[in-house]
Amino acid sequence: MIISFLVGFSIYGGGFTVFLSGFLGGGLLWLSYSWYLDYQTQSILSEKIVNLFPFDDKLYLIILSGLIGGLASGFAAITGNSLRLIFVKKKSKSFYS
Repeated sequence: MIISFLVGFSIYGGGFTVFLSGFLGGGLLWLSYSWYLDYQTQSILSEKIVNLFPFDDKLYLIILSGLIGGLASGFAAITGNSLRLIFVKKKSKSFYS
Protein backbone atom coordinates (compact mmCIF):
# COMPACT_ATOMS: atom_id res chain seq x y z
CA MET A 1 0.00 0.00 0.00
CA ILE A 2 2.92 2.34 0.64
CA ILE A 3 4.21 1.91 -2.92
CA SER A 4 0.74 2.54 -4.32
CA PHE A 5 0.42 5.64 -2.14
CA LEU A 6 3.77 6.98 -3.35
CA VAL A 7 2.94 6.31 -6.99
CA GLY A 8 -0.39 8.08 -6.58
CA PHE A 9 1.41 10.99 -4.95
CA SER A 10 4.10 11.32 -7.57
CA ILE A 11 2.17 10.83 -10.83
CA TYR A 12 -0.34 13.39 -12.00
CA GLY A 13 -3.73 12.08 -13.03
CA GLY A 14 -7.44 12.20 -12.46
CA GLY A 15 -9.17 10.39 -9.64
CA PHE A 16 -10.45 7.43 -11.65
CA THR A 17 -7.21 6.80 -13.54
CA VAL A 18 -5.16 6.92 -10.35
CA PHE A 19 -7.56 4.53 -8.61
CA LEU A 20 -7.59 2.19 -11.60
CA SER A 21 -3.81 2.06 -11.83
CA GLY A 22 -3.50 1.35 -8.10
CA PHE A 23 -6.28 -1.23 -8.28
CA LEU A 24 -4.73 -3.09 -11.20
CA GLY A 25 -1.20 -2.98 -9.81
CA GLY A 26 -2.11 -4.07 -6.30
CA GLY A 27 -4.80 -6.51 -7.41
CA LEU A 28 -2.52 -8.32 -9.82
CA LEU A 29 0.21 -8.47 -7.22
CA TRP A 30 -2.09 -9.95 -4.54
CA LEU A 31 -3.71 -12.30 -7.04
CA SER A 32 -0.43 -13.66 -8.32
CA TYR A 33 1.14 -13.95 -4.88
CA SER A 34 -1.86 -15.75 -3.37
CA TRP A 35 -1.90 -18.15 -6.32
CA TYR A 36 1.86 -18.73 -5.86
CA LEU A 37 1.46 -19.47 -2.14
CA ASP A 38 -1.45 -21.79 -2.88
CA TYR A 39 0.62 -23.64 -5.46
CA GLN A 40 3.69 -23.92 -3.20
CA THR A 41 1.78 -25.31 -0.22
CA GLN A 42 -0.35 -27.73 -2.28
CA SER A 43 -3.52 -25.91 -1.13
CA ILE A 44 -3.31 -27.05 2.48
CA LEU A 45 -4.31 -23.76 4.07
CA SER A 46 -6.65 -22.55 1.34
CA GLU A 47 -8.74 -25.72 1.52
CA LYS A 48 -9.22 -25.17 5.25
CA ILE A 49 -10.05 -21.49 4.82
CA VAL A 50 -12.52 -22.12 2.00
CA ASN A 51 -14.69 -24.07 4.47
CA LEU A 52 -15.34 -20.82 6.35
CA PHE A 53 -16.85 -19.12 3.30
CA PRO A 54 -20.05 -19.93 1.43
CA PHE A 55 -18.24 -20.97 -1.77
CA ASP A 56 -16.70 -24.34 -2.49
CA ASP A 57 -13.77 -23.64 -4.81
CA LYS A 58 -10.41 -22.31 -3.68
CA LEU A 59 -10.16 -20.28 -6.89
CA TYR A 60 -12.84 -17.95 -5.51
CA LEU A 61 -10.68 -17.41 -2.44
CA ILE A 62 -7.72 -16.41 -4.61
CA ILE A 63 -9.87 -14.03 -6.66
CA LEU A 64 -11.35 -12.55 -3.47
CA SER A 65 -7.90 -11.86 -2.05
CA GLY A 66 -6.89 -10.18 -5.32
CA LEU A 67 -10.04 -8.04 -5.23
CA ILE A 68 -9.47 -6.96 -1.63
CA GLY A 69 -5.80 -6.20 -2.32
CA GLY A 70 -6.77 -4.23 -5.42
CA LEU A 71 -9.32 -2.15 -3.55
CA ALA A 72 -6.85 -1.36 -0.78
CA SER A 73 -4.16 -0.39 -3.30
CA GLY A 74 -6.58 1.71 -5.32
CA PHE A 75 -7.69 3.62 -2.25
CA ALA A 76 -4.07 4.12 -1.21
CA ALA A 77 -3.24 5.52 -4.65
CA ILE A 78 -6.18 7.90 -4.61
CA THR A 79 -5.23 9.01 -1.10
CA GLY A 80 -1.71 9.79 -2.32
CA ASN A 81 -3.13 11.73 -5.25
CA SER A 82 -5.44 13.69 -2.96
CA LEU A 83 -2.52 14.57 -0.71
CA ARG A 84 -0.59 15.78 -3.76
CA LEU A 85 -3.50 17.99 -4.80
CA ILE A 86 -3.34 19.76 -1.44
CA PHE A 87 0.13 21.04 -2.24
CA VAL A 88 -0.46 21.89 -5.91
CA LYS A 89 -1.51 25.46 -6.54
CA LYS A 90 -4.56 25.67 -8.80
CA LYS A 91 -4.33 27.90 -11.83
CA SER A 92 -6.75 30.75 -11.84
CA LYS A 93 -9.06 30.83 -14.81
CA SER A 94 -8.48 33.62 -17.19
CA PHE A 95 -11.17 35.64 -18.84
CA TYR A 96 -10.51 34.00 -22.21
CA SER A 97 -10.42 30.33 -21.23
